[in-house]
Amino acid sequence: MNPGWYPQIEVLVVEDDPFVRESFQIYLQTEGFHVSTARDGVEGLEKVRVKEPDVVIADFRMPRMDGIGLLRAIKEHAPEVEVIIASGSATLESALDAMRLGAYSYIEKPVIDLDRDLKLVVTQAAERRQLRSTNLRLQGDLQRTLHLLEEEKKKKSAGSPESQARTWLRTGAKTPLQRWRNSLFEELQCEELLFYLRKDQRLYPTYSRNSVIDSELESVACAGFTDPGETCREVEREGLFDHSNRILLFPLFLFGRLEGLLAVPDRPEDPHRESWKTQVREFGDIAVAHICAWAGTASPTNG
Repeated sequence: MNPGWYPQIEVLVVEDDPFVRESFQIYLQTEGFHVSTARDGVEGLEKVRVKEPDVVIADFRMPRMDGIGLLRAIKEHAPEVEVIIASGSATLESALDAMRLGAYSYIEKPVIDLDRDLKLVVTQAAERRQLRSTNLRLQGDLQRTLHLLEEEKKKKSAGSPESQARTWLRTGAKTPLQRWRNSLFEELQCEELLFYLRKDQRLYPTYSRNSVIDSELESVACAGFTDPGETCREVEREGLFDHSNRILLFPLFLFGRLEGLLAVPDRPEDPHRESWKTQVREFGDIAVAHICAWAGTASPTNG
């Protein structure tokens, strides 16, 4: 472990023998640990409840509450705290009992090699607590992230343009064309729109909603739209729609060829304008593909 981390380690020494208690305290403080002490298990448990240490070193035999009783109480109150049991009369059975109850380690007194048998064991116990705490925090972060992703997924499934468009296409695949067109208008939530289809080298308004079609006046040259990557064009045009001169044009390409155009009044004040534009674009692409397929060709040159 990096020695610079030692000052962050809080150690509680619970020992009824004042000589051993002070010896552990002085040595660990000299090595850079933060150390507090308690004279028995009851006092030790009170200190754990006030402030959780990283590691507790508990004597096996103490008045009022022994080391095993303290271990049980700590694991009930603060299971992440690592407990090291120290005993001058250690037996294999007592050591196994302590380990079964959740002790990190079991050391024998007197401790001869303080570096190996005390400092190293305490350091390793603190490392495990840190790793467990980090793991729990990361698991919590991961669960929160997964929850947010799931919520976002639900929102998209319930209301995303892609989901709506695909659902609409599936349900409308066998619908009569006129009913399908009406369904398109409803799904787009546009009070006014013009839908153009290609004939030779021009685009002619074929379907409309709340707009009077003048085919000669409103036809558009295909040469004005040459980039299949163009998603939307904002233009000013008087007379096309009653309530707005700001128009959004969505060029509709199929296999790299311009096949249609969707014109709708802009909604500059709508806080959801961008998502609405995405929805219009999605439905327009599906609509032109569906209509071209209905006509029996991907490029209807006869209207």
